[in-house]
Amino acid sequence: MVMAKNDLANIKNNVIKIDRFCHKIKLPFEKPLLILGTFERIGSNWLLETLNQDVNTHNEPFRQQFGKTSCYSTDSERLKCIEEASSSQESPFLMYWLETFVGTKYGTYKHVIKETNLFFALRNFLKFFPDSPVLILKREPLGIFSSFINQDLFNKWHYKERYEQLRQTSRLKDWKLFQFVFDDVGEKDISPIIMLTRLFFLNTLLIAQLIDNRRYGELSYEASIKDRSGALKFLSAKFFSGKKILDLKCGKLKKTKVPHGVFSTNRTKNSLESFLDEDDKTKIYFELDRLVAIAKRKFKPTVIKRTKNFLNYSKSQYSLIGRRSVNISSSPLKDMGLPVSVEFIRDKNQNLEWRNILVTNKEFCLFLNKLMSKGINNIFDGAQLFFNENMIHERGGRIHFNKIKQKHEVSTGYENHPVYWVTWLGALVFSIYSGLRLPRRSEINLLFKSTKISLEIINAEHKLDDVTPMTTKNCIRGEINDVVGNLAVWCLDGEKHLSGDPQSITRYIYGTSWNRQASLKEITKNHFRPIIGSSRSVGIRLVKDSSTKKITFEELVEKVKNIPVILREKNSLSLCDKDLAIIGLFDL
Repeated sequence: MVMAKNDLANIKNNVIKIDRFCHKIKLPFEKPLLILGTFERIGSNWLLETLNQDVNTHNEPFRQQFGKTSCYSTDSERLKCIEEASSSQESPFLMYWLETFVGTKYGTYKHVIKETNLFFALRNFLKFFPDSPVLILKREPLGIFSSFINQDLFNKWHYKERYEQLRQTSRLKDWKLFQFVFDDVGEKDISPIIMLTRLFFLNTLLIAQLIDNRRYGELSYEASIKDRSGALKFLSAKFFSGKKILDLKCGKLKKTKVPHGVFSTNRTKNSLESFLDEDDKTKIYFELDRLVAIAKRKFKPTVIKRTKNFLNYSKSQYSLIGRRSVNISSSPLKDMGLPVSVEFIRDKNQNLEWRNILVTNKEFCLFLNKLMSKGINNIFDGAQLFFNENMIHERGGRIHFNKIKQKHEVSTGYENHPVYWVTWLGALVFSIYSGLRLPRRSEINLLFKSTKISLEIINAEHKLDDVTPMTTKNCIRGEINDVVGNLAVWCLDGEKHLSGDPQSITRYIYGTSWNRQASLKEITKNHFRPIIGSSRSVGIRLVKDSSTKKITFEELVEKVKNIPVILREKNSLSLCDKDLAIIGLFDL
């Protein structure tokens, strides 16, 4: 297992190299801030959107974008500590994903990584960032579980299966200390409230245990609701060297009817009300008291003290309104109108043509299946290559892998919606497959500046809580649709890489999206991500000009197949050199 130790050492050495380079060019070396939620529904979206004005924010990249088949995944029942698993030679792309994931969060820009419900995978996550401060986001269970029950999230998000998976993981030798949380021998039917309470306790206990000897602060949802400016002042003083963080008024939303089946996370509350009853409260508090009492016999007092503080349930600030009837049936946001035909619109100011619509789920899904027919899967070595396939439909996933049929499928009704959760590499390969290319940042910026666009009417700021489809109802024939809004898009180019910089290559993202701000600052800001990063805010825009190179599909397949070969051969090289080697495969 010596190789496994070298894997973690490689990750740390990359960070050291980046630190040294920053010092050499006399620029600050920024460490990321880790935001850990004690559970889901703790009000992090307002905070991330506020911080996103000035820093690079990442919403659950480890939990959402890591390959589920990996032994590092939060969903793995064979979860291993990084010191126990070898990947650099056996799974070079997995190691490359990990190195890139960690390395790109350090450097001259400040990054914030929010992760929720990592559970047992939290141990590895914290080892990747051993010197980063931590912000604990907490919320009273009466608020958290009210959201789950009122919106039927327990069923929509498959929490019964999650409970069982974590119970199985707790039986592994490394985690038997936590098995008492699932000590339900003799219980036939465990209610959703009890399952949620146990998972909430487990995640909170793990956080409290694993942040020993680390600088941390904590912020409650309730405090943010009562005094947003005070919460931001605390964050400014504690984590951002006194930099003033301006409040982003995310709650000023138009009263738009949100279709059933659309996942909404943006609604800012201004009161503390819980759609639970006294019986629910009694069950939750009794179970938490019981679990804390058992934990006292197993963990040191400082861990128990932190756990009780993070659980945040002693004196409730919530008014109990009582259970409401929940309509668990939901239908997806159906495409309205006919699909729009693909056209190319000549740019009056530049010698190129723009595709009139963003790339759709149907197009990208067909492409993925064609690659699979040639033996190329989206999952490489336990990490995701082209797009994030972890997300279920109820959490924004639109393309899914059908294990029985052994092919990718699009959620019914979403075929003509623009594709998101696509990596830059996935967007690049699709553009080459289409005989086209991605736009450069300067090109799309000039297009935006020369196009009359009202920021009041674009799809942004959660007006619909999802993208609008590329259909005749939403698109205008003969025009370039969604120049900004609906989705931001990947660019062909990225920041200029300084000579000797070991940091990963990044690529620009331009524009704003359905879940970002409708502002000039958001559209034109210096936004970038690594070539294997993905987001629910970023899609694909294509252009063509005389420089576009065309290759056969068979040639493209061979280039993709060479990615793990190159990474294995260049295992000792810097992140930058690995990226350049991959990009070089495609003659860019």
